[in-house]
Amino acid sequence: MLTQVQSSIDRTVQILQRLRSGGEHKRPDLSALDVEQVLEQSLALVEADLRRLGVALTVERSAQTLLCEGDEVALSQVLVNLLRNALQAMADVPQRKLELACGLMDGRVEVRVRDSGVGLSAELCERWGEPMLTTKPDGLGMGLAISREIVNRHRGELILRNHPQGGVEALLTLLQALPIDFVPAMLVVLHRRADPDRELPLLAGVLGRRCALPVVE
Repeated sequence: MLTQVQSSIDRTVQILQRLRSGGEHKRPDLSALDVEQVLEQSLALVEADLRRLGVALTVERSAQTLLCEGDEVALSQVLVNLLRNALQAMADVPQRKLELACGLMDGRVEVRVRDSGVGLSAELCERWGEPMLTTKPDGLGMGLAISREIVNRHRGELILRNHPQGGVEALLTLLQALPIDFVPAMLVVLHRRADPDRELPLLAGVLGRRCALPVVE
């Protein structure tokens, strides 16, 4: 129990250090991650602001475990940036609602963050990822530009757009990682097939589409 607590504290310190430094431009340290656990850790870092602003939080969870191959600290940095942007966007509105959803779509893990703020201007819709573009003193543009670079290094995608019903929706998409026992099980099945030489290339194709491979610079 104490080991788990210490590990959680260490991760939190790493995330905060990276946020304060503005992010580090380096190769991600990839490992298999439970996306919803990373989201929970990120929420814990903004919990005080959620309470202070009186935000009504809704989290829609997936019925299955959502695994991706990623750098835990880097992805937490992205999620904390998205959550902070959402909270700041709602600072001056009377009703503050934050909706989070995790799911799986076409072999990719999706995380949606939607606020009930004033939305993006036409200029911000087009240029939100530019480092020097900002509408507030602590730098919306810089944080989002760093977040987009981190996501790109994970071979994912980050989209920011106005929601038809109001507010801003951020959509984070990451490659799905297969369960650790998937590959050995598939190899056993293929070994028993009549034509493994034909089936093994098919397995390689499946792994290439569904696994998050290390980023090569």
